[in-house]
Amino acid sequence: MEFSHHPALTNVQIADDLVDAEVAIVAGGAVAAPQFRFPYGDHTCADIRAVNAAG
Repeated sequence: MEFSHHPALTNVQIADDLVDAEVAIVAGGAVAAPQFRFPYGDHTCADIRAVNAAG
């Protein structure tokens, strides 16, 4: 899986990235956890809003 740099993505791309990550976690046999860490720790205020809006 390739990691995305969220500040360079649109809100839709961020939401898609979150869904892809959850699918990979569940496919690996784990239960998707509500914790989240921005890839590379890099984010903007808009990124935080996009992630929060995605749930």
